[in-house]
Amino acid sequence: MAALRPAAAPRPAAALRPAAGLGGGTATGGGAATGGGTATGGGAATGGGTATGGGSGALPGENCVAPIQLAFSSADGGSTLVATRTINLSPYQNDLTGSCNSTVTGPDVEAVMQITLSETRDVQISVTGSNGLDAVVYVRQSSCMSGGQLACVDATYANQTETVTLNALAPGAYFLVVEAYDSAVGVADVRVTTTPYEAPDAGPFVLLATNPPDGGVLDGGAVTATFSRALDSATVTANSATCNWRSTDVVTNRTLSPDRKTLSLTSAFPLWSSMTCSLTSALQSNGESFTGANIFMNTRAGAWVGDNAVFFGDISVLVDNPKVAGGAGGYFATWSRGNTVRAGHSAGTTWTDDAQVSTALATTAPDIAANDSGRAVVIWAQNQTSDRIFVSRWVNFAWNTPVRLDTATNGAGRPHVTMDAAGNILAVWEQRATTTGPLQIHYARFDAATSSWSAAQPIGTGTGRISRIVGNSNGDAIIGWEQYDVVNPNATTLMISLYTRAGGFTTPVAIGAQQPTYGQNFALDITESGKVALLANQNATSTNTNFELRQIIGQVGQPFPTTWTVVDTGNLAAPAIALGEYGQTWRAWLKQNGTNFEVIASNELSSGSGYSTPTRVSLANSSAGSPVLRASDEHAHLVFPQGTSVRSIRFNGLTGGRSLGVDAVGDGGEPALAVDRAGRASLLFVGSSAIRANHYR
Repeated sequence: MAALRPAAAPRPAAALRPAAGLGGGTATGGGAATGGGTATGGGAATGGGTATGGGSGALPGENCVAPIQLAFSSADGGSTLVATRTINLSPYQNDLTGSCNSTVTGPDVEAVMQITLSETRDVQISVTGSNGLDAVVYVRQSSCMSGGQLACVDATYANQTETVTLNALAPGAYFLVVEAYDSAVGVADVRVTTTPYEAPDAGPFVLLATNPPDGGVLDGGAVTATFSRALDSATVTANSATCNWRSTDVVTNRTLSPDRKTLSLTSAFPLWSSMTCSLTSALQSNGESFTGANIFMNTRAGAWVGDNAVFFGDISVLVDNPKVAGGAGGYFATWSRGNTVRAGHSAGTTWTDDAQVSTALATTAPDIAANDSGRAVVIWAQNQTSDRIFVSRWVNFAWNTPVRLDTATNGAGRPHVTMDAAGNILAVWEQRATTTGPLQIHYARFDAATSSWSAAQPIGTGTGRISRIVGNSNGDAIIGWEQYDVVNPNATTLMISLYTRAGGFTTPVAIGAQQPTYGQNFALDITESGKVALLANQNATSTNTNFELRQIIGQVGQPFPTTWTVVDTGNLAAPAIALGEYGQTWRAWLKQNGTNFEVIASNELSSGSGYSTPTRVSLANSSAGSPVLRASDEHAHLVFPQGTSVRSIRFNGLTGGRSLGVDAVGDGGEPALAVDRAGRASLLFVGSSAIRANHYR
């Protein structure tokens, strides 16, 4: 960066030095400047009087004898006036010195400009350097040579912008000097904006109203605070007005109304949460500090939108196996269309960029992962002599050429994938090491820094099939699979391994005894802090109606526990588990009741002292399908098919409760769900031979 300074010439500690005469006062010393145009409520400044002092020179702005007169014009057809000038400092010389430019290292050249006000106005000056210019800017009043200095700024570096704000400048002449800090004299783009000065409001400085009121609900939009008097604009900062969610300020923009009495705070505020906005004593009106106030509110509960929109439809070919992933950087989807794999992208509430990613006959359902930076990856198996594992990444707003990952000689399948915040990818699948050998779980890792995939290698030494993996943004992950008996493939054992970027996979551990006749049915989740959860439906007595739903909570970096808590018993299926970032755990599963399967749910109590009693949440007297459960930082979404509809329930992690009723959010089945940390969600499902979509906003 051209702005590096020699050690012998440090900058002064204070970059902005207002003089005692700021705000319309006078400064002693020096002769008075006359002439120059006047700036009034919409007209232009004309004239060209002279200023005493300094030498002579034909170059406009070379010195105080002939400063460049800046002429104002209306910027908006109203009372805001603007004057601009572009100046190449190369031919200029040194005549003046400001208080903040005593350590300049270059030729010390400057250009002098003059503005004249005919009424009290607020003035903002911006000077942007180019061609290497590192600008120093100072302002004098009354006399160019010896008038009082109102401000001197040297706060930025080469090719950046210096800004001076002066409020309540009295009528008269003011001199603006732009100087080069070092040898790169360059070009200065000068812009002076003036607005009418509004006298301070009389009366007490108090908060009149807020939206929402204290204890109310923010139903979208901005948080606003209306005061009895106009705020001093410079005091509206990240230190004076905040909205804290989980101890983090989430305000992205702070704006004032034209009369400066209403402050608006905007952000992508979290859904269905609580938040406190603080207005501190750093807020001022005419130099008087505000007493301070806190506004507690609940953010809006949100709603499903999208009206079951058709994302992709093809009545002539079966579409199924939808998957969705994503968050702050957008959502990404994949699904099967006949024997092909397709993928799409959504930046908010609509889906676009539908494209086929497979290049041969697809043989297993695809999977997808994405991060908050808008990166994504799709993985699937397709037949090329035998089944092979392929991936395609979202690069430059398109799916790139698929890459093969496996090294199988006789088939690979059932892939899964996860991605961290940096774009590193961890892919797992099952494959045979030899033509007749047993299936094993293999993995490969994509390194975002080198944009390359590692060679495929097995996890552990035993057999393996039907894997699942979930990861967090830090690159940690938990993987589970069923290890089967080569002689009796129906006999299986649930295996778990944890992964860290630093240490790789841990030695797999067995959970429970070998199941003699039933496969493993389990769900996994992980938080940003590395808390991991397993919910497994395992056979207790070798009968098809006596299962135990077993839960284990562990931590990345520690040995995974092998003892569990029994959550429920009976004829159970399809477990689902989700972890919130602040300690909450939600669980859902199917349980047979008579001839129907019902969705049962239980959540950790907000007190942290246990779990709620397992309760049916699906509608009575009708069978439901497999639940899908995803959590944000504080809450959870549960969706499941029942009858001809996809139904939704939202769990509140702050109170331990759930939404009233069971919403029908789509007409179809096979739901896929992604939820971001703020509680926004994207839902895909199959309905009427189409992939349909809804969003929770």
